[in-house]
Amino acid sequence: MKNLARLSALAFPVLLAAACSTTAYNYSHVIASVNVPEDERIVTDELSAVLEGDGVQKIVLRVPSPQANLTGEQAKQSNSFDEAYNTLEKELLKAGFTVRDRALLTEVLTDNPDIDYSSIRAKIDTDVILEVVSLREHDFSTSSYTFADSGLPGTAGAPLRMTGWRMEVKMIIVETGEIGAMYTLYYQDQTGYFILNPWGTVECTATENGTWEQQYTGYSVPLERAAKGFAAKVVDDLK
Repeated sequence: MKNLARLSALAFPVLLAAACSTTAYNYSHVIASVNVPEDERIVTDELSAVLEGDGVQKIVLRVPSPQANLTGEQAKQSNSFDEAYNTLEKELLKAGFTVRDRALLTEVLTDNPDIDYSSIRAKIDTDVILEVVSLREHDFSTSSYTFADSGLPGTAGAPLRMTGWRMEVKMIIVETGEIGAMYTLYYQDQTGYFILNPWGTVECTATENGTWEQQYTGYSVPLERAAKGFAAKVVDDLK
């Protein structure tokens, strides 16, 4: 029995090594065929006229109000969103805009629920309110893939997990109080490499050259990187 146990112990690493070979048991190195929807942009003639004239120079960000009585995990997520909003503001500053303090706007709106936009402009001195209506993780998972070696298409037995972000924003022209634009923006910038087992489901993620990443089974985009991507899209339209 001891000899048998010893033999089994010696054999185990060999079996494990064999399981990590994409050829021994017909494991496949594939690339997820992710379909990222096109961004939706609705821009009014009023905002177009502003951009063609003096342009937008001053911006203030308005974000969803944080919930009260958050759990530990919710509070952590709320902090992540605050960091994302800070990143949006930093990127706008880098692009040359004057960015007003969003906390001041929140204070003005809280203290004066019925305030009109001309009064907001007098207190905040901004051309546009860039309002983040929603910011949430978005599922880009897909069952479609191509083989990394041949480029031929295939279909997995279960979705290849790819997540990114979706943001809805609107721009309000403060001088008139009119909505100048509404955007639905998507962000997923990764190439998803996976190892599929012989049954066509995900074993783990992989590098571009096929090295197994056994600690991972899917891809997600850091929120801060997505915030930079969203800011770049907004800046492109305002410049």
